[in-house]
Amino acid sequence: MSKNWLGWKWVKALWLGCSIISFCGTAHAQGVPEFSLSLRGNPQVFSTGGTTVDGGFNTGSVQTVGPLTRSINLLSSGTSSSGSYNYNISAELGHLKGSAVARGTGTSSTRGSGAGTLTLNMSDMITSNGVGDFQITMTLRSRVVHTPLDGDCTNSSFTNNVRAVLTAPTALQLIRTCSSDASVTVQTAQASVHSSGPGMKIPLQGFLQLIASATAGGTLSPTVDTLVETDALVDPPNMTVKVDPLTPGLTYTTASGRSYLSEVPNQPPVANAGSDQTVRIGQPVSLDGTGSTDPDNNIPISYAWSFVSRPAGSAATLLNDNTSLASFTPDAVGDFIVQLVVTDSRGAVSQPARVTVSTVNSTPIADAGPDQAITLIGTTVQLNGRTSYDPDGDTIAYLWTLTQKPAGSVATLSSASSSTPTFVADRNGTYLVTLVVTDSLGSASASDSVTISFSNVKPVADAGGNQAVTLGQTVQLNGGGSSDANGDTLGYSWNIVSAPAGSTAALIGAATQTPRFTTDAAGTFIISLIVNDGFLNSEPSTVTVEVTTRQSQAITEVRQAIVTINALSDGSFKNPNLRNALTNKLNAVLRDIDQGLYHDALTKLQNDVLAKTGGCSSIGSPDKNDWITNCASQNQVVPALQRAIALLRDMV
Repeated sequence: MSKNWLGWKWVKALWLGCSIISFCGTAHAQGVPEFSLSLRGNPQVFSTGGTTVDGGFNTGSVQTVGPLTRSINLLSSGTSSSGSYNYNISAELGHLKGSAVARGTGTSSTRGSGAGTLTLNMSDMITSNGVGDFQITMTLRSRVVHTPLDGDCTNSSFTNNVRAVLTAPTALQLIRTCSSDASVTVQTAQASVHSSGPGMKIPLQGFLQLIASATAGGTLSPTVDTLVETDALVDPPNMTVKVDPLTPGLTYTTASGRSYLSEVPNQPPVANAGSDQTVRIGQPVSLDGTGSTDPDNNIPISYAWSFVSRPAGSAATLLNDNTSLASFTPDAVGDFIVQLVVTDSRGAVSQPARVTVSTVNSTPIADAGPDQAITLIGTTVQLNGRTSYDPDGDTIAYLWTLTQKPAGSVATLSSASSSTPTFVADRNGTYLVTLVVTDSLGSASASDSVTISFSNVKPVADAGGNQAVTLGQTVQLNGGGSSDANGDTLGYSWNIVSAPAGSTAALIGAATQTPRFTTDAAGTFIISLIVNDGFLNSEPSTVTVEVTTRQSQAITEVRQAIVTINALSDGSFKNPNLRNALTNKLNAVLRDIDQGLYHDALTKLQNDVLAKTGGCSSIGSPDKNDWITNCASQNQVVPALQRAIALLRDMV
């Protein structure tokens, strides 16, 4: 495996502020040596009414530096030629000017030339919160006005030198001669920067330079005056630095406290309606949209559940259809198809995600296993589809297909119908293998694919198990279960995707493996984790935290069941993803108890949660509907559930 690290780019971009003002003038005449004059520092603070203001160009108040005027007499090598140059450099709100006046007398047709330069040097520092890429864009709108005093175009010229500096000085120049030109030029410079980890500091530096120049010339008499004026109009709405995180979850802070404008198009969020389910008529169903995310982290996201179709005669209605955890009770034989649409904080709407709840038969779920990284040609690759499952507990059949392999490869699967086939990677490149499973009634799953590659493989985020706490408690998160097939060091990016109304909770250590936050409102918090291996982002992983205000023994027992389920090994479940699906059902029970909906909570515990965990307590062995597949694990969880059920019966 080879990886090409992105080279560090010392990005230099324009900040809307001023740190150094410099003035330089140079002049040449026949027989006269070159000279220069410079003034550094800030001769006059950008201020209004004695109050220092930030930046100087976008505060809405007129601010002036100068005028800084220098008059320079040109010495002559003889009596036939003399001249003088006057330079006036000034800066106002959104307006920078440079001018030079050249006067020549005598017999020489070329009296001399000179230039005045104004340079504004600007800087800021951004600090990255994680691993990923930023795009830095500087856009400057400028205007030049050139007015020869004597109207003679042969006597003068000018350069408006606006430089956008990215990586190395790149002069973006507009050069015209002898014209009164008020046109506007838009100049842009752009570069990408790679942040190798949280706390990486990236300097933003740049300068805006205006040069006024003139040449004194003409006949013996009269005296010739030439005025050259450069006038750069800097329009604040169009003078921007954009710092755009190209990596989802990547953010930054600035030393100045400034937030730079971002114009990256908003991507829609991604809805996740959870897995299909099979239930009995009259058995409440919890719908789980907590896996929904937004790639731009425009959060919080909002939820909208609706029925796409119901069996004939059904009058089922959705409860809590504007939350991440909705529910309904099937009342007829057949399939209930429900869709979820999520909307991000900027109004972008997801494509609908659908889930089928059946009282007859549900389609199985294929799981082709995690992506794999290999380094040696001739490696035998072991595939594993054993975590595929059928919600109804039906027996499933496997069908693997090697859908992509490198050119020249003759690799074949050892057994396309096995749960654990193998193949030999005989060429350097990427292999893609697809799995479809079919239940005993002939219902086929959607396909799932696994990538096996000699190159970098996308890491896998694991936000940890769901939690339940009391209002005011601090929640400790842990992404330590995240992994990378290549063994690369991971960067972490956590975000609160959804929070209860009125919450202002914020993550502390959002770029670390173990952030925390303090709960400030009752309800459901959904937190997303994305990890990055220095090259690729993982898919998001989410964790749910249910916050309750009440203290009761029933709540304590349900919370204990959640803690116990989180401590079970992945092998205890029909599929590891069912761990959080199960604890989300328990979080929905907690929400009902906290709201005083004891009957709803009791029904969900008895008919939904216990039906997926209690085979051993009822028949002495796991049944086909159990999500926890061994009695040792069930016996750790079920007692707390049974105690909670008994308490709720007394409360109904």
